[in-house]
Order: sequence, then C-alpha cells, then structure tokens
Amino acid sequence: MSSPNQLISIETDKTQVRNLIESTARILINNGASINPDVVIRESAGHLSVHGTARSAGEPLFVIPQELLVPVTDITWGTTTNADIDTNAGMRTITIETAENLTPVQRELLDLQIAIYNSLDKFEWFLNEHPRAALRDFPDIEHLLCEREPNFTRGHDPEDFIATRVFGYRDKSLAEDQPLKKSVLMPIVDFMNHHQRGAAYDVSHGALSVLSKQPAGNSECLVNYGGARDALQMFTNYGFADKSSSVATSAPATLPIIGQSLQTLGTLIVERKHSKGHLPRITAAETALTLSKVTFAPNKLDHFYAAFILPVKSFAMQQGASPEQADQIAERAAGDLIELNQQRLGELLASVESLGSERAVIRELESALRFQLRNIDNFSQRFTTP
Repeated sequence: MSSPNQLISIETDKTQVRNLIESTARILINNGASINPDVVIRESAGHLSVHGTARSAGEPLFVIPQELLVPVTDITWGTTTNADIDTNAGMRTITIETAENLTPVQRELLDLQIAIYNSLDKFEWFLNEHPRAALRDFPDIEHLLCEREPNFTRGHDPEDFIATRVFGYRDKSLAEDQPLKKSVLMPIVDFMNHHQRGAAYDVSHGALSVLSKQPAGNSECLVNYGGARDALQMFTNYGFADKSSSVATSAPATLPIIGQSLQTLGTLIVERKHSKGHLPRITAAETALTLSKVTFAPNKLDHFYAAFILPVKSFAMQQGASPEQADQIAERAAGDLIELNQQRLGELLASVESLGSERAVIRELESALRFQLRNIDNFSQRFTTP
C-alpha cells in the first residue's frame, strides 16, 4: 500500500517497484515537473496504471519539462539474464550499453525507468507475448500478418522493446523549420494505458502534459496513444487488441475499377502510407487511381465519401462514365474493397484458430482479428444502408 510520506501515492506490494517510482517522482519534482496530488500509481500482477479522483477530472495529471524527457536515439541496448534477484531469477532483462548526449538528470531517469521495466519483467513479457518477438515461433502466421500489416517488422529485440515505449516528441509551439520529432521515454507518464477516447498528450511551451480523463468509467486515467490506429495496428504496435477502437484500416490492395458491362476502366491501388488528416494522398494516372490509405470508420461515413467515393467517381468520369454510372462504379469499388478485407482477415483468423494455441500472443491476435472484422462489418452495414 501507499505511504502518506511519499511524493506520489503508489499502491504495490513490491518494495523495489515502490522505491524506483518514488525516486523517479522525486527527481521530476526537484527539477521542475509537477504531479497532481490526486494521482495514484497502481501495480497489479506486473502491470502499472495511473488513477485519479473525480475531482481531478480535466486537470493536469503530469507536466514534464522537455529536458526531463529521455531521448533514446543515441542509446545502444543489450540484454542479460538476471539471476541475482529471487523474483526475477532466469528472467531476461534490458541493459544500457552506451547512452551518449544525456544530461546527468536524464541518465538518472533512464536508469530508473529501465530498472522499473526489469523489476516487472517487462522485457521477458515482450519476448514471450509481444507480436514483434513472440510471433517468430509462428512463422506462417507472422508472414500472413506482414502481408496484412506491411509496417509490421521485427528487428533487434531490445530496440523493438524500447520502440513500443517511446513517444515522438516535438514542441508544437516551435516554428515549422525546427527539428523534427525526437523519440523519448516519458518518466511516469509511460505508466498510462490506452483508450481511443483517452486524453491527448499536449506538447507545447517546452513541456509535455496530460490531463485527467477516465473514459472507461472507473478511476483509471487513460490516454490516446496517438492516431486512428485500429485493433490490429494496436496489436502489432503495443501487443494488445484495442477494444475501444471502432475503425479499421484497409490492407494494401490492387483492384480493377469495373464499369458498365463489366468493362475494366482502370486499376485502384490502396497503399498503407502515412498522410496527415483524414484524407489520403490521391494520385490519378491515365489507367490507375492510387490512394495512400483507406479507413473504414462507421461513424465517419462523410470522411470515407470524401477520401474514397469522390476520387473513384472522378476517375470513372475521366474514363467516360456519366455521373450516374460513376456513382455505381464507386459504390461497387467500395464493396469490392470491403469484401477483399473481410476475406483476407477471415483467412488469417482461420489460420490462427487452426493452431489451437494457448499462447497469449495468439489469443490476443485472434481477438484483434475479430474486432477488426466486427468494425469492417459495422462499416459495411452503415455504408450499404439506404
């Protein structure tokens, strides 16, 4: 349980975890950060979460000056097997091999953050249950998932583990010509879990801050990890199926655009490239229409109309279709793309189910696929309803 003399309220029966979090809080506060007095850090079965009270709703939970965020670009990582601490005996842990260009305070915070991960066996969990590492035991499934999620890659385990913990930091109050985002570890803020309706990270005036928001209907304060990631993307990025997500992003696809009398007017190419805002980058050549991305969001049919229906309709009219024919062509293209995604997800789900594996990573992938199919089905029903 927590102690009234602590700088931050911590609920855990692990003395080492309590001491590490308390030390982190002390360094932050002594160097200009602020922590809401209503914040409670709770540890349960190795998982950390941030909680608040009803009176703290809408107030800042944390304000962390930029110089207390720990840049990871120049850090090199190693691993070791911990046999010294009874509770962690035989567990693989993260080590810091070199950490250049850090201030003394940043280095202290880094050491504490890594010690917290190691004391809770986070790296061991990553190796056994996070898809970036654990799916190497299921190469056929990993291959199919890579086809569906082309940005899903696996590299060196320590770097992959850290990549799941960092935040892309850029002070939005700076001029546009200032340096791009930096990957940073966020002391204590890192403990916050995700929800699509969670609070946004606010990065401005030389600090990162986050407000208290409790969208799950209990005391846990949650954040949105950023972007409109769907259940499958959250699984590949963070290792869990996001039950709060209502969107689905299309798989890469190449489909014919079919006109009247089943005549092929051209080719529709759906990519998986980043684009700012809701609209994809649209490129129309003589025989092909390329969209950088397509998102199925049941509650935002207007976005789908602007991002997909209008470009396909315009392309069809350029190929000689009438406005009425172009409407039908665009609707057919949308139906074909939805059906293709349903088919591919269904095939991947069948492959996962056929394994009959009790591994948590496989069960979580199965959940992510089911959520993804549900969201596409919901979109399809909304899209086809007159």
